[in-house]
Amino acid sequence: MKVTLFIFALTIGSFGFSQGLIDGYFKGKGKVDIAVSGFFQTARNYFAGFDEVSLSQPPFSGDGVRKFNSFGLFAEYGITDKWDVIVNAPFINGHFQDGGVATKYELLRAKVGGRDLSIIPALQVSFPMTNYETENLEAIGQRATLISPKIVVQHNLPKGLFVQAQTGYNYALDPVASSVGASVKLGGSFGKFYTDVWYDFQHGFGDKDFLKPPPVSFREYTVSLHRFGGVVYYGINNTFGVFVNGSYIFKGRNSYRIYGFGTGLVIKLKVNE
Repeated sequence: MKVTLFIFALTIGSFGFSQGLIDGYFKGKGKVDIAVSGFFQTARNYFAGFDEVSLSQPPFSGDGVRKFNSFGLFAEYGITDKWDVIVNAPFINGHFQDGGVATKYELLRAKVGGRDLSIIPALQVSFPMTNYETENLEAIGQRATLISPKIVVQHNLPKGLFVQAQTGYNYALDPVASSVGASVKLGGSFGKFYTDVWYDFQHGFGDKDFLKPPPVSFREYTVSLHRFGGVVYYGINNTFGVFVNGSYIFKGRNSYRIYGFGTGLVIKLKVNE
């Protein structure tokens, strides 16, 4: 099998197409947010181990550009004012790939500096939605199941601002390696606008590189990355809103240097009183 197939399948599957399902806000009992989105990513370079190489050079083939198109359906529902459940279904390069289910609970809320600070444990599980292809040029993931316990800390600041940090462990069932991740986010709400910027880090536990002699299994590959991005949301009315977002992986190991941009529609509903 060509080395490009391994690279394509594992690196894209590892970082996904958004910053994650978990944040520090809750919808409220009986309320649901539904988001329909599209995201486009392109890459021309690859972090081969600790070196960066162009996708126009051997052992890569083609026109030197990798493009990934995704569409997603996301929903978050408030079981109580402190407990939400989340589902996500991505449609990537024409195929349903690894979906996700998550839940989060506000375990503690305290006043720090006169402002609310919340501690939120969460659990996320991702899994293959279909028996999709893993060994061709459209391969995105490796049909792996990830179990990801997380902890989120969010502190509200003056003038509608907030700061958030989260970390977690991504326990992977065969055939890929497990990893740890962490992120920080700064954002705020200003009338009908919401915006945030964030930094994301992932460290994989494998110790092999893609452009070295072939390993025994996918679990030996490591995928690490540094990424930042942001979003701007505008609430049209109490029911509808729109957003644009973007991200950029600027450093990594066995991952693409990749730019991404997207947009979407949010629908806010109240399911019951």
